[in-house]
Amino acid sequence: MLTRLSVALVLALALVACRDGDGETSSASPTPREGQTPSPQPERELPDITSVRQADGEAIRAPSSADWILVDFGRAWVSAMGGGVGFYDAETGRLQGSVAVPQGPCASMDSGFGGVWTATCGKRGVARIDPQTGKVTGWLAVDVPAEGESSIGAGEGGIWAIADGDDCSGCVLVRIDPETVEIADTYDVPDGGTAVRAGLGGIWITYSSEDRIVRVDAETGEVESEIDVGRGPRFLDVGEGGVWVMDQLDGSVSHIDPTSNEIVAMIPVDAVIEGGDLTVGAGFVWLRASSELVAQIDPATDRVVARIGSPQASGSAHASDGQLWISAHFENDRGWHAVLYRIPLRDG
Repeated sequence: MLTRLSVALVLALALVACRDGDGETSSASPTPREGQTPSPQPERELPDITSVRQADGEAIRAPSSADWILVDFGRAWVSAMGGGVGFYDAETGRLQGSVAVPQGPCASMDSGFGGVWTATCGKRGVARIDPQTGKVTGWLAVDVPAEGESSIGAGEGGIWAIADGDDCSGCVLVRIDPETVEIADTYDVPDGGTAVRAGLGGIWITYSSEDRIVRVDAETGEVESEIDVGRGPRFLDVGEGGVWVMDQLDGSVSHIDPTSNEIVAMIPVDAVIEGGDLTVGAGFVWLRASSELVAQIDPATDRVVARIGSPQASGSAHASDGQLWISAHFENDRGWHAVLYRIPLRDG
């Protein structure tokens, strides 16, 4: 893992040469997630940030439905391409292919146990993709939420998903065996769960309407802790010694210490976050925000250290393998469009 990165980024992404995805087309181009277009932002005092150096990067045209991004196994995996997930060489940005998944992917992906994992919402379930062959090697019918503003989690002995209904009434947490792609355990959890991630000794679930995070014991399924966070918690990730939560309505990131199950910092970023995403990778926390394309947060100081690019509705972001990948989809008078940004990360 890279440490103490100074991100080499493109200050004016509109000036970066844009190439297409090597002829890639999408057989399914659903309207991007609702609530994507940023509303006018009230002025707000923001933390000091460092300047960002211009560097070699590129913008890649993508199908209008391109959204979630995961960088792992030397590839950037992008959902809603070719009726499934497209994959690019993480370092060159060259499209290598796409894999169809049952009725299209949805929600934020995860990787682990030698595979890429995605929820599928047209035909609800969870799919495993072999990262070497780019083929689906397992699929399980699970009643995952169909609205797409969620995630699944890989770690702590399994693949984890919230299941049972659109609004999670009668909500359950399922652990999927990563080898057999079958349900190994089912746990009752409080109703209203949104997104889930696994790591640092626990299973973590956001409750967007209740402004809290629930920690579940992976072995017993018992709720170990309920943690109040900022307003509208949605996406989250685990890494760099902490649990990080995107608080949409507060425009902040909550940093939870997994040893104490307490918030150690609430990091202001925007006034509000429309859509968005949050991931941990390459030594930093990356928030796909609204007043900028991406905010880079130093987990050691709980401060925003860079603001990357101008606002472009919503999308996703992930950093690994020395690269930061960002998706942005937007609407103009010719319809919906999407672009992927690949930006090298530099030491120093």
